Amino acid sequence: SNNSGQLGDGGYFGREQAYQVMTGIVQSAAGSSHSLLLREDGTVWAFGLNDRGQLGDGTTTDRRTPVMVMTGASAVAAGGGFSLFLESDGSVWAAGNNSFGQLGDGTTTHRSTPVQVFHGAQAISAGTFTSYILDNQGAVWAAGMNNRGQFGNGSTRNSSTFIQVIDGVKDVFGGRYQVFYLKQDHSLWAAGENTSGQLGTGKTEHVLTALQVMSNVQCAA
Repeated sequence: SNNSGQLGDGGYFGREQAYQVMTGIVQSAAGSSHSLLLREDGTVWAFGLNDRGQLGDGTTTDRRTPVMVMTGASAVAAGGGFSLFLESDGSVWAAGNNSFGQLGDGTTTHRSTPVQVFHGAQAISAGTFTSYILDNQGAVWAAGMNNRGQFGNGSTRNSSTFIQVIDGVKDVFGGRYQVFYLKQDHSLWAAGENTSGQLGTGKTEHVLTALQVMSNVQCAA
């Protein structure tokens, strides 16, 4: 689909074959209808739907070709109409849809220009309306929607500021309304929506408190 220009090819027509958009890319992230590219020089390029300012270019204008929105970045993450940017100094910046407080700035105000929301991070991840930050000590902090327990802290209360939800973590992976935590001992923990058994618990009840579902895991996504 390319109805909002999220393929970055200058048009609005969908493509069935891969199309080269840019070179020198070390990471990409796809939101609901927008895309982020991180180049090897630390610049972030964004394109696609921008109705909530999720591209972070200071406007709400859709972009059919990539525009540079940040420098000095080391990682990007994209959710449902919002974006997270991790800079090389460990600071996290957020832009876009903030209806559930997922930007973590203490408000529910949409942001078209990235605002700094955290410092001391080593990784970021985005669910549909939830943000996750892994700090330098291995603790995960979450903000935004938590209606299905996707924080994994035993609650279903949303938060517009980042709150610590689990520690001893190596990496974090946000899904649609669920989350997976890969711990430092290589055990995999899950929380959130589980209607179709997507957490792998053997049941279909939502999980509010993160539960171990596997061991000896090297990577998850």
